[in-house]
Amino acid sequence: MDAFSAGLLELAEACHATAANELPPQVRQRAVRVISDDVGAILSAAGEPEIEAALAAATKRDGRPEASVYLTGLPRLTFEDAIYLNSLAGCWCELDEGYRPVTCHAGLYTLPALLAEAERWELSVDDVVRCLVLSYEICARIAECFRFATPKVHAHALFAPIGAMAATLLARRAPALTLAQGIATAATLASIGPRVHLARGYLSRNLWSATGAVAGWQAAGMVEIGIHAGQEAPLDVFGDLLGGAGRTEALTEGLREDWAICKGYHKLYACCQHGHSAVEAALACATDPAFEVNKVGDIEVQSHPLALGLSNPRPQTILGAKFSMEHMVAAALRYEEGGQTAFSSASLDDPVVARLRERVQLRPISPPKDPRFDRASRVIVHLEDGVALDQTCLVSTGSPDRPVSEAAFADKLRKAGGDTLPGLAGFAEAGGAGIGQLAWRAVVEEMRRPPTQAAASEA
Repeated sequence: MDAFSAGLLELAEACHATAANELPPQVRQRAVRVISDDVGAILSAAGEPEIEAALAAATKRDGRPEASVYLTGLPRLTFEDAIYLNSLAGCWCELDEGYRPVTCHAGLYTLPALLAEAERWELSVDDVVRCLVLSYEICARIAECFRFATPKVHAHALFAPIGAMAATLLARRAPALTLAQGIATAATLASIGPRVHLARGYLSRNLWSATGAVAGWQAAGMVEIGIHAGQEAPLDVFGDLLGGAGRTEALTEGLREDWAICKGYHKLYACCQHGHSAVEAALACATDPAFEVNKVGDIEVQSHPLALGLSNPRPQTILGAKFSMEHMVAAALRYEEGGQTAFSSASLDDPVVARLRERVQLRPISPPKDPRFDRASRVIVHLEDGVALDQTCLVSTGSPDRPVSEAAFADKLRKAGGDTLPGLAGFAEAGGAGIGQLAWRAVVEEMRRPPTQAAASEA
């Protein structure tokens, strides 16, 4: 057996053997936050016209009500439709959780299939937490293994099948060898989603994770009956075909000690995380007493290489705006916020935002030596009266080195949960304490009730 196949099997064996009660408390708590954040990200897209149209189309197919879609009213559709729509909505607003060390949204890739499996097999909260932590571990380690010097294919297209496959087979308690074969097979289901389509704003980008999630979930059953690839398959796909580094040791180093899920970030700004430090620096400029949006001249943005690749001064869609550094900074200055208002359809046509976008000049920032600051940004706003407002953000809020506050995170979840899941923030705040043995569906039903009603029933 080659070194990669051996490492993959070791990873699968470690994940298969890890029980829910063996997860450290901080890992469990982090998993509950990821679940809450990504469910909230799905819900945040409920009012988007394209998501409403996709839901309506799926509902017309009149399939069996097998699993919940985490949109308004929690409609139940077939497993495939629920997985697809939850994944599609989960990335729509760019508010889902992400993995900080490399580009990988492991929660988005694993959770839609896992939520469907949770309803299919009546999994407990402990089961869901366990499967999320371990499928996240698998997905992140594969992404770490195949780093790309100049990534041309987006992570949603590459790794969504792996996350879905891993979550599905872990939920089904498949043997370790089957899990390893499933991970390898999922690598061959990767699609070619060009990263350049992000800045161009093509909405088809939001299909990549959804298509991969369904493909990974469907193929899990095939792997269980013996239809699978060889365990070296990820090397063929991510290494030979796409030129990834193939750092095999990433599969096993620090197993069950250095948990990937604890290295993730949460978003307060509804755009690509690569631009969050620039958004924060721009917001700091906007709070200066000397700032007047109508007196802004040139805007100099110094940032890191990943951000500099997101240049589009005239985005045509809200997705394009979320991946346009010019829009991120201009909208932050215009609206003095980085939430969904700054990336709405109205913001695209706002003449003030349009003028500011044209004033943005992107330049590289000198890379700090400390690796924590590899995504730093500096924004210099030159006003027409000669005043220069200069702000630097080394680490954006939500990163592991600068966690989002409990109050801000709870506020985000309350807004996302709305009338559909008003108890979402409370679930996150409790960290899953005391409800581990309850069925996931029962806990979701409890989250659907206003907190005061839920508290009264417990009393």
